[in-house]
Amino acid sequence: MKIEALEDIKSGDYVLTAGDSITVPDAIGSHWCKHGWAKDVAGTVATGERRVINAVVNANPSDHLTTSDAINAVANQ
Repeated sequence: MKIEALEDIKSGDYVLTAGDSITVPDAIGSHWCKHGWAKDVAGTVATGERRVINAVVNANPSDHLTTSDAINAVANQ
């Protein structure tokens, strides 16, 4: 399937910039089109609506064991 990237895509061995057109296996192209990341140049597969999900990651270091904490815990068993 020939697709046109609608945004930058980094997936597996593929690194595309918005506007790039390449041929990919049908399963990959269909997946990207379904999620709105690319469009099928032939128009056979519909382009889905892209959903943006903003996630917040709690990076509080006190919530995680460090490597030395883990080693000490094992050593003190």
